[in-house]
Amino acid sequence: MSASEKQDQGAAARQSPAGRSPAAWLTPDAQAARLEASGLFDADWYLARHAWGGAPPASAALHYLTEGGFRGLRPNPLFDSALYLSTYADVRDSGMNPLLHYLMSGAAEGRRASALFTAPRDPQAAAGGETALARYLREVRGPHPLFDPRWYLERHPTVARRGANPLWHYLSEGEREGLRPHPLFDPAWYLRQRPDALAAGGTALEHYLLVGWREGCSPHPLFDGAWYLALYADVAAAGLEPLEHFLAGGAADGRQPHPLFDGIWYAAQRPAGLAPGGNPLLHYLARGAAAGVRPGPEFDSDWYLGSYPEAAQAGISPLEHYVTLGKDKGHLRLPPSRRAATGARAGGPWRPPEDQAPGVNLIGPVTSVNGLGTSARGYLAGLQASGCRVNVVPWERDFDGSAKLPGLDFPGDGPQPVNLVHLNLDLLTQSRLLQTPALRAQLRPGSYNILVPYWELAALAPEWAATIAAFDEIWCASSFMARAFHAVTPRPVRVVRPAIGLPGPSGERTRASFGLPPGRFLFAYLADASSVLGRKNPLAFARAYVESFAVEEGAACLLKLGYAPASHPDLDAIRALAAERPDVILLERTLAPAELADLYHLIDCYVSPHRSEGLGLTVIEAMAAGRPVIATGYGGVEDFVTPRTSLVLPHRLVEVGPGNAPYRPRCVWADPLPADLRAALRQAFAEPDLVAARAARGQALVESLFSPRQTGAVLAQELERIWAGRPA
Repeated sequence: MSASEKQDQGAAARQSPAGRSPAAWLTPDAQAARLEASGLFDADWYLARHAWGGAPPASAALHYLTEGGFRGLRPNPLFDSALYLSTYADVRDSGMNPLLHYLMSGAAEGRRASALFTAPRDPQAAAGGETALARYLREVRGPHPLFDPRWYLERHPTVARRGANPLWHYLSEGEREGLRPHPLFDPAWYLRQRPDALAAGGTALEHYLLVGWREGCSPHPLFDGAWYLALYADVAAAGLEPLEHFLAGGAADGRQPHPLFDGIWYAAQRPAGLAPGGNPLLHYLARGAAAGVRPGPEFDSDWYLGSYPEAAQAGISPLEHYVTLGKDKGHLRLPPSRRAATGARAGGPWRPPEDQAPGVNLIGPVTSVNGLGTSARGYLAGLQASGCRVNVVPWERDFDGSAKLPGLDFPGDGPQPVNLVHLNLDLLTQSRLLQTPALRAQLRPGSYNILVPYWELAALAPEWAATIAAFDEIWCASSFMARAFHAVTPRPVRVVRPAIGLPGPSGERTRASFGLPPGRFLFAYLADASSVLGRKNPLAFARAYVESFAVEEGAACLLKLGYAPASHPDLDAIRALAAERPDVILLERTLAPAELADLYHLIDCYVSPHRSEGLGLTVIEAMAAGRPVIATGYGGVEDFVTPRTSLVLPHRLVEVGPGNAPYRPRCVWADPLPADLRAALRQAFAEPDLVAARAARGQALVESLFSPRQTGAVLAQELERIWAGRPA
């Protein structure tokens, strides 16, 4: 028994001088009158609901008081006598009727009345007034996230016309009539998984909340609770019910409810009526499916409805039809031409070598001190966490001039049959790396080859088609990149994120170590100047800061730009601002990983006014350090930069324009609006509590998405699929 339960037990067991509980001070008739006056005992419902095997009792209240409550019979649909007694041993041991205890002390103590109703400590109830549960019955408010009274009444107008309490109606008769309590709880679907759910009384919804979700049951065909908990380790570790988490903030954070529903991909189609921060799955069910909006890249709604006419007549979304009926009938979710093309190779599907455990060659710049190198080491960490065999093939020749990390020791389990090639498409194509003897030796006949590239725009260059076709699959670190590849190749495209972490502060460095002013609110932006300054857009940050703050206000602006060229128009302008303003600091050098980690912990707010990112490595690292983030809501950051985790910069799409190679001038990227950037800087400075709360949520989100454990779990799942010869 917990300490709080012991405290509650002591409170309930306090004795009068006669050694009796407070309830015993009342006569049975007085106790019955207390029940009847509470608004929580419905005699008519009680008598009609329960079987008596003869004549019903003369007094329903006295029967419940002396016998029914102890048998677990309910006095109304919303009070679960059996749950109350099983949850609170002190009540059970006291011999006190459960509802009477709830009225006299339980409501005041904030005890749980049912699976669908939990209220905080109730001062009115403590003073003998109306309980929160009784007020709900009178005022018709939402008692639980999974029961939506407004939606229920709108969907079932006959209930509204009768003036019935919606939850009372649902628990008493609505579920038996096939009515749903919430758009994302389908009792019929749930009972397919747990046909025994109603054996002990109650409803499917209550069973799910008390038992089902912990056993891996799903509340709706398009919300896979077990998959959600496996994907988001932070939710599982906190012991949270997955659908409640998704509704409370998971959807707004970009978390995915089902393997075939990609909320970020769905929102990117700009479906009519989906507000910023709105729930994509709820929108799909309410409007999007009927409007023909696809739920994700792995399900073609128009083709499915055209191929299977019964789906159009089913009265549910096409994806629901596939999950509940079509899949079991062997229906396809993509056109056969696309399925046939995925993973296609001469001689048929790939077969792994017999009697060999899954193993991977990781080919990439694992020693480079740049973003791609950090990502390569992140995939290595995930592969090691997955438990598979790993052979690291460092790729440095013909790659870049970045600094290298010394003294790294990489595993070498010998050549493996699966290759992860972590090199960018422009490099592979323009340098003809696929034709080099070293890489050809790795991509030998009989190997299974996976491309893990980075690209920052929504459009790919046409000349890359042959390079993409040389691989069996494409793995992308973000949903943004996955959409770009889905648009141009029939090859399977998966979102497989690298492990990105950040150690805590070493304590060895202070702001003075980096030439930074103490005591000022420090905004910072860290970027690799060799990664196209026009895309990174540091000048927008420097100008917005100078236009927003005077020197004497106590703020400062840091721009850390590694691999800075001798001259560039944007860089020259930043240098001029730094020369004019002592609170604008320009740091033009590359930092070692330990230095970089300490720097993140020394800043107050991270700012990324980028025009596009394939992933957004520095934003992830800043979030991992618990720093508030201001960032453009475009590109790979869409997976974790949300209104709940960040100050999101609005933007307009503009042409890239000349001078930004390797990006083609007629392609588009985002341009954050200067006025919005200035407003966000001022808000972060003026409202530290608000941005701190978002920073905490952002830290939790990136830890769940980019931990070695999470990456390892996804990699293990994907490699097991490949080894088993199953299609993606």
